[in-house]
Amino acid sequence: MDFHTLILRGSGNAVMGHFASTVAALLRTREEEKRFTITSYTPPSAHRHHELAHALAVRDGEAAYRWSFATIEATLAEFMAESPRQA
Repeated sequence: MDFHTLILRGSGNAVMGHFASTVAALLRTREEEKRFTITSYTPPSAHRHHELAHALAVRDGEAAYRWSFATIEATLAEFMAESPRQA
């Protein structure tokens, strides 16, 4: 949760910063779920998060953008795959 909060608040964008509490709530919910939380999504997600952290640490804006986008895109795909299908 701290990682996401630092990124959202550190973006310098007030609107994005306000999402920090929403993302923290989502992550807390995922931690509290009764289902097994280590899935096939975990290793690639950890890799993307690590690469994003590295890009930010070395101030590589292009790589940070690329890894941020890849993380958001993969998270959306994961949520869609886990969502109940609507008729």
